[in-house]
Amino acid sequence: MHRRQGLAFIALLAVSQVLSFWPPFHRIKMGADGNEGSPGLRDVARDASSASALAKRKSSSKDDTGSGASSGGPYDGRSYQGEATTYDSKWSIGNCLLSNWPQPKGLGPVAIAQNLWDSSRMCGACVSITSSFGTYLGIVTDQSDVKPNSLDLGPDVWSQVSNHQKSSALPITWHIVPCNFTSPIQFYNARGTNPYWTAIQVAGSNNPIKSLEASAISRDSGDGDSSEWIELVRQSNANRFSPPKGKGGLGTSADLRVTCNDGKQFITKGVNLIDSSKPTAASGNC
Repeated sequence: MHRRQGLAFIALLAVSQVLSFWPPFHRIKMGADGNEGSPGLRDVARDASSASALAKRKSSSKDDTGSGASSGGPYDGRSYQGEATTYDSKWSIGNCLLSNWPQPKGLGPVAIAQNLWDSSRMCGACVSITSSFGTYLGIVTDQSDVKPNSLDLGPDVWSQVSNHQKSSALPITWHIVPCNFTSPIQFYNARGTNPYWTAIQVAGSNNPIKSLEASAISRDSGDGDSSEWIELVRQSNANRFSPPKGKGGLGTSADLRVTCNDGKQFITKGVNLIDSSKPTAASGNC
């Protein structure tokens, strides 16, 4: 008995040794043409179906309402339908920080929906607001958590648009219009600016500007180096332009180049960047 068990064990050991040298078995994927690794028609159909489903998911995840300001809609004269509400606003209050710029006559403050805030680019934009009672003008001074494409109106503008109604949601249509200011753009420095911290506000533009660039004044020549224009970054919560992160301040003065939405450009030479007591008039307007 023990001898038979011993022989069986030896036979099993011999078989295992043989199998250890045998090539491993693997499953071969055969295509419709019978070749190894070639995708069959079912594989192609399945992959196409998966790709189509993925594309649909990606498409549905995008905002297809066209309500975002970054797409250029409001700056190209597009009209928006939304609601008008009202809040107790004052000219000096709001994310646009327009307290140093005198309020233009006949233009009351308006807070714009957050989906169109566009990193404060809408600040200072004049808007034409139409309700069932007529068409009136306002100017963007703040952002609000109202419904998308809607406006929160200061008391004066609300009184006109609503025909002196109490606070409620009023259907409106609105769009950006040129402010038609006769004076040039004004550059305001934030309080506390110094050679190592630059923060410039653009006020009084007839239309929201596209970009602001700076060329620091050379100490040797006293002029800006036009070959080194730096595009300044718009600060969303303060309506100011500053150098990109890591660039530091621009010194005490610089040449500034404004680019308007229509492509027009103008350069203002030697703009003071540290005096916050008074603005510098630009060489033009948009």
